[in-house]
Amino acid sequence: MNRVWLLTKIFFKTGFGNTRRGKKRTNSKIGNIILLLITLPLIMFGVGAMMFGIYEGLHMLNQDALLIGLSYSLVSLIIFVFGMMSVISIFYFSKDIDFVLPLPFKPHEITLAKYITVVVYQYMLEAFILLPAIGIYGFRTGAGVQFYLAGLVCFIFMPILPVTYCSIVAMLLMRFTNLAKHKDGFRVITGLIAICIPIGINLVSNSFGSKANANPEAQRQLLEHWMTNKNSALDSLSNVFITSKIGTYATVAETPSKMAVNLLLFVLINILAIVMFIFIADALYLKGAVGNSESFSSRKELKKEVLDKSTKEKSQLMTWFNKEMVLLFRTPAYLLNCISTIVIIPVVMLIPMLSQGGSIDNISKDVGEILAEPKSYNIVIAVAFAVIIFFTASNPVASTSISREGDNVYVSKFLPVSFMTQMMAKVLSSVAINSILIVVFAIGALIIKVPITLILLIFILAMLEIVMFAMIGLLIDLHSPKLVWDDEQKAVKQNFNSMKSLLLGLVVGGIGTAATIFIGANYIISYFALALFTLIADVLLYKVLSTVGYKLFNKIAD
Repeated sequence: MNRVWLLTKIFFKTGFGNTRRGKKRTNSKIGNIILLLITLPLIMFGVGAMMFGIYEGLHMLNQDALLIGLSYSLVSLIIFVFGMMSVISIFYFSKDIDFVLPLPFKPHEITLAKYITVVVYQYMLEAFILLPAIGIYGFRTGAGVQFYLAGLVCFIFMPILPVTYCSIVAMLLMRFTNLAKHKDGFRVITGLIAICIPIGINLVSNSFGSKANANPEAQRQLLEHWMTNKNSALDSLSNVFITSKIGTYATVAETPSKMAVNLLLFVLINILAIVMFIFIADALYLKGAVGNSESFSSRKELKKEVLDKSTKEKSQLMTWFNKEMVLLFRTPAYLLNCISTIVIIPVVMLIPMLSQGGSIDNISKDVGEILAEPKSYNIVIAVAFAVIIFFTASNPVASTSISREGDNVYVSKFLPVSFMTQMMAKVLSSVAINSILIVVFAIGALIIKVPITLILLIFILAMLEIVMFAMIGLLIDLHSPKLVWDDEQKAVKQNFNSMKSLLLGLVVGGIGTAATIFIGANYIISYFALALFTLIADVLLYKVLSTVGYKLFNKIAD
């Protein structure tokens, strides 16, 4: 077991690599800790408020414990969906594979260390949902110490079964298929599946909700059953992740004996899952992992016309911009984490409207009634200002633009291309990606008959905001880039710079929106005040990027 812990520590160190040393590295760690201390309470507060509302609704139906059951089931599903990408990436596509496999470790020792690494990564995701749910349920029901102890045990063991499912599926696929040779395509497919599953669940749940509303008699009978049978809805929880159901019974058990029996069963099932994982890993992992550094090649003949086109002289800025865009679209981790949100956001916003029977005419009518109010333009502009900043700041294209370079950033410093040319290419790539979403929103606004004047005003303001946060994200990444990583996914998903950009976006967007609404000036005055502020910020940020940014770039190798 000591060898497993040794490998686990190595995998964690490679996963959280940092280019800075000594005092600079310490300052970076302190900054990240401070950032977590600021952002985590904000996120927890938001999730907690939502959980409180859900609990109050369930309490009225005499189904209080369903909050815990739904939370456990949701966590298990999320871990399974997103854990699949983590398992594939950490088990098979990380750069440490070529170094670890020749060493005298048994297959189950390597996989168990990677398994522990994946499980620990899930705790952060799990904490956002389970901690507020357990805290609110315990507070509102006046639960005793045994409830919190059972909740702690469930929190620790809950990721094990979903990660085991992911690992077994991954090992079977990699052992008996040729997917390792098409690793980029495989990553894209698994990522798209992971994205489509939650969207599909949202669509199905909305559809069931509409059908339930269409059958009031069945709805009445169900409510009567719930009201007369406390926590009876727990029996309807899915058995796919059986530990989430048993964990719920253990956590909300009314007697110590029921809690002990269910908790013991919960732990035994998870231990059995680990044992099963070890046996399967010994049989499958090594044969599936060997040779993963090789990749498939189409061996397509390069024609003279294609060669002439690719070697045509272009400006340095456009050449560097094309390089950035190719890197974003051809690297699966960047495509899924940076580009896919452009597709996801409109779809997620559209599903509730369509599933509830809303038509374009009805939506247009509602929009017309809202905009008929004299003060509505002011509110719409203020909300649009905040929403655009949120989407732009949360997109990691700019805030990971230096980190994505990895070791190649040192080569970039010595190429005959000026610093500002390289940086503006990164800014333009972020602007181009985020502009697509703005264009989609503008087309949607035209379809639902929003006045063209209002659309143009918001579009211009949106472009200024996109440029502003493209430069802010780039400056954040210049200050503390994550250049040491063994997998492209870690350059984006394990990068605190995206969170820093989002936090700053929430502050700027919140202040701008609140000031606009509470001052209550004419919408023309409010609009030009926001536009002028953003334009001045763009000019100042350009100056900062060309001076402070240049110094930060030169210090990266120090």
